[in-house]
Amino acid sequence: MLKPIVSVGIATHNGAAFIGEAIESLLAQTAGPVQITVVDDGSTDGTPDLVGRYPQVELIQQSRQGVSKARNRAAQRAHSDVIAFLDQDDIWEPTLAATLPRRLLENPDLGLVYADSTIIDDHGVEHGTRANFLDYKSGNVFAALIRANFIPIETTVLRRELFERLGGFNENLSFLEDLDLCLRIAKHHPVEFVSEVLARYRIHDRNVSHQIEGLLSEYVDLLHGVADSLAENDPLKKLARSQEKRRRYELAWQRIRRGDRVAASLALAGSGGRVFSPTALKVSFGQLMLRCLPKKTAAKICTFLPRRQLYGVANGKESNNF
Repeated sequence: MLKPIVSVGIATHNGAAFIGEAIESLLAQTAGPVQITVVDDGSTDGTPDLVGRYPQVELIQQSRQGVSKARNRAAQRAHSDVIAFLDQDDIWEPTLAATLPRRLLENPDLGLVYADSTIIDDHGVEHGTRANFLDYKSGNVFAALIRANFIPIETTVLRRELFERLGGFNENLSFLEDLDLCLRIAKHHPVEFVSEVLARYRIHDRNVSHQIEGLLSEYVDLLHGVADSLAENDPLKKLARSQEKRRRYELAWQRIRRGDRVAASLALAGSGGRVFSPTALKVSFGQLMLRCLPKKTAAKICTFLPRRQLYGVANGKESNNF
């Protein structure tokens, strides 16, 4: 049996609506073979039966344990020197396996390689590319990753040996396990961006990115940990603290949007003082409004406070939260 060019893990939970497309995109790669391992994380919608229709795919079932544990379990089954992770609702373009693993193996110093993605909605309609929203970078990107997460997990390939050496995904994280892994890689290794569109990233009403308060709360903790890990004289420590503060204000704003001034104040408790930014001004205004107006009036006004769409796609009840 030929050694796979890349081993791909798909963590799924109730993914029957889209996982067939994800699997078929891997089977349609122009280069291979591609090893596919699906870890079903306690689905109740018939996902295991659907995956079972593909004899080329290894299916592992477990009780509900979260995406990080599912991905780590898939990685344990990998036979290739190169591994990748595809979410149940995303799609690889046919040439990804022919392009990115080769770039990684040709450059032994690289920690990972990634590319751009097309944004699609739940009907498969295209809405531009992630490049319209993300500032992709190559080389030493650790500082840039502290500022923002710009590496799409659906196009990332990395060495299995490095993944194992770093301990895989942090199983205590539910939203930013991919950013945490990329930060740990980029701290010591350069990365490369390949300027091709090699996947499709799907926006729909079940994306975890819509759970904005949980995501931002985890973001605050992650940046706090990054700052703690850096030496006192490291200039990136100050950067990590400032970005932590920024995320605290974003979290506070989300809590003000639902009229919870107490929770907003708790989000700011570790901010170490005010920052001057549009979000900070909005938070100050929101706190004043909630403090001064009658509760019912303030709650009604909060429903009209500005929100951001997820990659510009309005889709589902919470789709305009981020």
